[in-house]
Amino acid sequence: MKYVDNEIVRNLLEKSQFCFWENEEWGPGKGHIDWSPNYEDEMNTFIRLFLLDVMNTLSVELSKVGEENVKQAMENTLQHYGIKNVGKPKP
Repeated sequence: MKYVDNEIVRNLLEKSQFCFWENEEWGPGKGHIDWSPNYEDEMNTFIRLFLLDVMNTLSVELSKVGEENVKQAMENTLQHYGIKNVGKPKP
């Protein structure tokens, strides 16, 4: 996996106990996730933490723009996580 450059996502991965490479000469470089461990428990923790963070962020954005402008709140929430140009969701 490429270097995790979104600070929010990286912090959630660290809280979930994912291992990151440092500057080992045999590794891909500092900041990359070490995918050699089995991350089953850590992935479940990450998903839970990520969803809680998304819901909290969306709640904050809704309070800023008002519930009548849900689309704007959703766009602001995606931007918060560095997600751009998502396009229309598939039905």
